[in-house]
Amino acid sequence: MLRRYTDRRLVEGLRNQDAKSIRHIYETYYTMVEKYVVGNGGSEQDVPDIFQESIIILHEQVNSEDFKLTSDLKGFFFGIVRIRWKKALDRRGRYISLEEDIADYDSSEASYNELLSETGPTLKRIIARSMSKLKAKCRLIFHMGAEGATEEEIVKALNLSGKDVLKVTRGRCRESLLGFIRKDPDFSDDLL
Repeated sequence: MLRRYTDRRLVEGLRNQDAKSIRHIYETYYTMVEKYVVGNGGSEQDVPDIFQESIIILHEQVNSEDFKLTSDLKGFFFGIVRIRWKKALDRRGRYISLEEDIADYDSSEASYNELLSETGPTLKRIIARSMSKLKAKCRLIFHMGAEGATEEEIVKALNLSGKDVLKVTRGRCRESLLGFIRKDPDFSDDLL
C-alpha cells in the first residue's frame, strides 16, 4: 500500500531517523538531483556524493532548535543541493553558467535591472569576470535568485537570521559587483 508522505511527516521522520522517510526522500528526490548535477557540468558519479551530503545537511537543519519549514521540503532540499554542487564546482575551479545566471537574476533594485537588461557579449564577459571576484556568499545569493529561489529559501540556505539581513547583504553584494564591473578594463559607460 502506497503511503502519502507530507512535508511535516518527512521532517518528523528525519528527526527520528525513520528509514522509510529517508527512503522516500531518496526515491522521490534522487532523479531531480541527478538531472541538476549532470545538467550543470557533473557526471553520474558525482550524484551520490552530492545527494548524501545534502541529506546530511537536511538532517542537521531539521534537528536544529530554530528550524521552521517555510517552503516545501523539496524546494528547501533542492536549495541545499544547489549550494553543495556549487561548492563542489568551486573546489574544482569549474563554477559554470555565470553569464546566464547574472543575466536572468531578478532584483528589485532598478539600477541593477537596467545594468543586466543590456546583455551584449562584452558586458556579459565583464559581468562574469566581476562575479568571479565576489565572495562565495554573494555569488550564491545571485545564483539562487537567478534560479528562482524565494527569499526564505536563500535565508535558510545561507543560514542568515532573516530577510532584512538578506536585503542588506544582497545590497552590499550588488554594490561590490557594480564596483568590480566599473573597474574592469573593458568597461565603458557606453556599454550601459
